[in-house]
Amino acid sequence: PSLTQTNVSTNVKRVIQIKTIANPHSIPLPLPSPGLMSSDVDDEESDLHCYWYYFNEANQWKPFSPSLTKQLSDSYLNNPKGSLIISQGAYSYNIDFHNMSQTNLKTNTVRVIRVDKDKLETAMGRLAITSGENVLLFGLGENMQLAKHKFTHFIKSKCLTKQVDIRGVPKTVMIPTIVKLKTSHPHVKVEIKDKAEDSYVIKLDGFAKHVNFLDSRLKDVYIKCLEENKEDQGTKVAIPKNWEKHTANEMIRVVPVVNGSVEWTQVAAEFNRTSNRPIQSIDRVQNKWLWRKYQQTKDSFKEIEQNENEMTVFHGTGGTDPNLIIRGPEGFDFRHSREGMWGRANYFALNASFSESYQYTQPQTNLKMMLQVKLMAGNVAHLPPNSSLTMPPVLPSSIKQHFLGQKYDTVSGDHPAGSKVYMVHT
Repeated sequence: PSLTQTNVSTNVKRVIQIKTIANPHSIPLPLPSPGLMSSDVDDEESDLHCYWYYFNEANQWKPFSPSLTKQLSDSYLNNPKGSLIISQGAYSYNIDFHNMSQTNLKTNTVRVIRVDKDKLETAMGRLAITSGENVLLFGLGENMQLAKHKFTHFIKSKCLTKQVDIRGVPKTVMIPTIVKLKTSHPHVKVEIKDKAEDSYVIKLDGFAKHVNFLDSRLKDVYIKCLEENKEDQGTKVAIPKNWEKHTANEMIRVVPVVNGSVEWTQVAAEFNRTSNRPIQSIDRVQNKWLWRKYQQTKDSFKEIEQNENEMTVFHGTGGTDPNLIIRGPEGFDFRHSREGMWGRANYFALNASFSESYQYTQPQTNLKMMLQVKLMAGNVAHLPPNSSLTMPPVLPSSIKQHFLGQKYDTVSGDHPAGSKVYMVHT
């Protein structure tokens, strides 16, 4: 017997049916379409096509577009437990690789996603690290050139060249430190470009992780010498009174904030101003190196009588572990930022609810993490979206200037997702 729906006022009848929702994992993935793999698709993207799928309302696996598939593949290979924000038309989606799901950030509709790992690995070429210097690529012959290109690009993207200026460190301390670092990290090229009395310009070249570590060690030596130099107490920067005392040579400490304390109440109030999500924990980041850099910038602003325009903002790190920021020597590093609506910059939001879309998920606990940040915005240029923006505009003559061609310090804008945002392009 058929199922019907009857309008009790008009007696109009309609036939209805029960739709069965299938288990996505019981439905096999479709075979690649020859049309999608034809020569009208860019060569670099065609080999990645049809490896990522979403499960639609018709109980079918549908492939992502070539450009989105490339984004998904690159992000997944970089962090299989991370997440990614993508845009398609008027909608933005959060891709959760850990749970293999896609969430529409406007409608909150959740779909199951899937990757065909065998096809992905075949297209990318299989990588086997045989030693510290030798890399073996093997896979299908027609894909090896692409695999070599992508691996070379990957290696270059992980490398970093950095120049470190060290002043006021005695030769008896600096030279042994450099020798020790060169010995312990032979794959990083350490070069003294310029050397004067107790002053050094040191060039570091190698994998970013190791370069940043050596940079941090050199700066630790520098800070230690400053702190031990009792004849120049004026160089010391006051540490916030609510910080716990650091042990000797301890640069970074992360301290849990007590629930119900004045500090907890202040942080929670700013967060709850736009978000109703429960707070599990709050940690205070005590990074002495970053705090000194921040205070030095503040002192520079005071020197030229410029308004600091200090504010509290929020930042979600997406698939990047926040510890790479809070425990690093650079803090928010512009070189690792991505292009957004106002160009490539570090983005900060006035509303915590906005940064929730970019929060980091801890793989072990599935807890969400985001950062509350002090931002010294200085002179702010409020601009409409412009994805080609590379730096703030030049200050108008109506604003006091001290340098030729002086620019705004920060760019702000009204994001359509519902928050004022601030962009730092350096």
